[in-house]
Amino acid sequence: AARTKTLEAGASRSASGKGRGEYRYRSPLISPFDEPREGGDGRPTVKRVRIKSSANSCGEHEDGIEVITPEELYVRYVARSVPVVIEGFWEDYIKDPLFRKGWTSRGIAERWEEYVDLWKEQNPNLWSDNDDIDPSVVQVQHNDDNLFQRIRHFAGEGYRFVFPDNEAMKFSEFVELFEEQERKLKSHEQIDEYVALGTGGLPIFERNDGIDLSFVRFLNDSFPPNPLGDVFDESHLDRINVWVQGRGKVSKLHQDMWDNFLGVLSGSKTLYLVDPKYEGNPVYAGLFPQWTNVRDGPGSYRLEKEHEPIQHFSPVDDVLAPDLDRFPRFRHIVEGNHLVRCDLAPGDILFIPSFWWHEVHNHVPAGTYDEGLGSEGGNVAINYWFDPHPMLTSLYEIRRDVFAEHNDWVEDGEELEKEFEMVARRNYAIRQRKLAEEGRNDASEKD
Repeated sequence: AARTKTLEAGASRSASGKGRGEYRYRSPLISPFDEPREGGDGRPTVKRVRIKSSANSCGEHEDGIEVITPEELYVRYVARSVPVVIEGFWEDYIKDPLFRKGWTSRGIAERWEEYVDLWKEQNPNLWSDNDDIDPSVVQVQHNDDNLFQRIRHFAGEGYRFVFPDNEAMKFSEFVELFEEQERKLKSHEQIDEYVALGTGGLPIFERNDGIDLSFVRFLNDSFPPNPLGDVFDESHLDRINVWVQGRGKVSKLHQDMWDNFLGVLSGSKTLYLVDPKYEGNPVYAGLFPQWTNVRDGPGSYRLEKEHEPIQHFSPVDDVLAPDLDRFPRFRHIVEGNHLVRCDLAPGDILFIPSFWWHEVHNHVPAGTYDEGLGSEGGNVAINYWFDPHPMLTSLYEIRRDVFAEHNDWVEDGEELEKEFEMVARRNYAIRQRKLAEEGRNDASEKD
């Protein structure tokens, strides 16, 4: 019964006297949010800035957008873990047709093959036909829907993180599968299964490998820069990866332990963010068992149970229409308008601070430039992952471990499933009674 009460907002209190269901937020020194943009959905939006260049100067505002230096970007946003959009930072690159062609899915595949051939030629001792080290091979996920990694609810079992099946193949082979999938989606044909790059996308730089052997060094000047420029300390760079996403693909609500810049080259993205500073665990973070959606053949899948649990995904499966009977603490995020929206167009870069919860929706609007370059059109983006402040990392890891300790969905799986059901049914009954009472009151007022 005590555990059940923790599922209801404001129901229980800690020893310190502060309610676990209460929501308090420590604001940063500057607001990370703008008022809702015209034509949006009424949610607050991530603040947008531009970086000083030869075409503008600091303090100017282009269409109401402030122009700042890379130093100001670091001090005001990155160092304070405040999300921000650097608008149009890559727009001059994207205007170049040769650049655009090189960053279509097919363009990336062609240059990747060139890079792999050069890498094998220069590193004969690190690779052979029988060696596990083969940079031409990437991990590709197959799944029976377009959501891929997420926490799903199973009646009688509870909540489980379901990981897609992975297959190793050449990047060029993935592109062929991806192009066929996008052609079918664009023409509204039946899709039996979906394909996506595995966790980490196309790895084009890994800290352990060094910059000299990376795809980034191979591309040289044709690789778009990060917005911090010389301010950025490359020793803190963990990895860089490329995402080639299909239309409609959604990465459900999750968090990452690195700071990162997410830049869009083609297509567009809509992200929904939740600040990790809210107390009361409104996203129901915890420790969830991991299952795998094993692929036995094209379109044929089965669940393989119990692997190591994960704790960086939320079970709130739809941030835009959450089941508030089942997840009553998320009501604070909805009713308080604390779900922050961010729209990214080609050339835009979003800074996502470590541990911020975010859900990503990928779009391929009609007329996306890939279609004019011999490609079906895709959503191509680049992630720069780098170390956050070590003190911040320690604080959030402690906080996350506390959530896992008090919300161990692995240990309490079946029991907790019953509690979720009980709370959902009770909250639904209360809501129905209120609606009925409001209806009677309306009727009496009319009489």
